[in-house]
Amino acid sequence: MFFLKDLPTPDMTSQYARYYAPLEPEQIVDVLTELRRASLLIRDIEAYFRERDFSLLRFLILIIIDRQSDRDYLQFSEIVEKVDVSKPVVTRTIKCMVETGLLSMHGDEADKRIKNYSLTDAGKACIQDLFPGYFKLLGAAAGKSNS
Repeated sequence: MFFLKDLPTPDMTSQYARYYAPLEPEQIVDVLTELRRASLLIRDIEAYFRERDFSLLRFLILIIIDRQSDRDYLQFSEIVEKVDVSKPVVTRTIKCMVETGLLSMHGDEADKRIKNYSLTDAGKACIQDLFPGYFKLLGAAAGKSNS
């Protein structure tokens, strides 16, 4: 998260930029402004999921499994590669998602040690329920209201 509300001015950044940054002061302010916008959007998205007793990580796991065009599952290692979260957190999250019926787990036919995860009907319905509000937040952040 980027917690700075009062962003530095180009005048302020110019004092430091000439020594430390290969950018013009206005470029630094632009980057800080984008960090601030992204931080506010992430807060809004996390609040949206929290209000629905869900999490952004669970949503992302559903999404990355759902978007597979060649199959309807992902291996645990593939899920870990696609999210920027530690392996223990992903392990706990997936276990919870299996227990609550959002994901099903099945062994790989060629190697029983490998676990594959698929969306259940409840997982698919969950995505469909969450998409409208999620895309409304993205649209608002892009400057397009979906009211």
